[in-house]
Amino acid sequence: MEGGVDTAWNASNKSAYGARLLHIKGKKEVRVVQAPLTYKGLNSGDCFILDAGLDLWQWNGKGCNQAERRKASEVLRGFINERTGKPKTHTIDEGEETDAFWHLLGGKGPIPSAEEGGEDDIVQSAFRPDSKLYKLSDNETGELKLSLVATGATNNSSLLQDEDVFVFDAGVEIFVWVGKGASAQEKKNAVPYGRKYAEDYRREGVPVTRLIQGGESDYFKQAFSF
Repeated sequence: MEGGVDTAWNASNKSAYGARLLHIKGKKEVRVVQAPLTYKGLNSGDCFILDAGLDLWQWNGKGCNQAERRKASEVLRGFINERTGKPKTHTIDEGEETDAFWHLLGGKGPIPSAEEGGEDDIVQSAFRPDSKLYKLSDNETGELKLSLVATGATNNSSLLQDEDVFVFDAGVEIFVWVGKGASAQEKKNAVPYGRKYAEDYRREGVPVTRLIQGGESDYFKQAFSF
């Protein structure tokens, strides 16, 4: 997606962050993917999060299910925790939109129907992000190296090692996980390598979030099968 930010979440200038729209859909297994940043990206059958950095909207379509509402709330709380409680949040149902909400979507328009959003059971499989886990380590040679560890459903907490840094691409967010025993060089370069990964793989519109071992957010744990 277009847009993005070249600073970490501890930056104070929220105008540097490009807004994005996240689509939450499913029943037994609810998925989160990025949708076009326009009123056409919405639909009445699902939930969405409009993420503008330090302003967050949870938008509930009139036909969304409880699983989608719960997942949207969990993702919203995860963003709040990762951004140290700074964002302002707004939870609205379809029909309660403000001018500020529509402005971020480029203007108001007719919201697509639930039918246009597709059946939850049918589209679930298409919403699985191609997640990837990389390890950033200088253990063997003294030189930093970023190497692929696992992809897709193989990601789980047993792959994380205390003495290294890991870059986890969860689809709608890139996490930089810093082990307690990581070297000074690894810690210093953790976020820069996360940003470089985003640039190299055309993931500029995805936030890069730094997490320390033991301080993982709920959203990270859910995305990583922690």
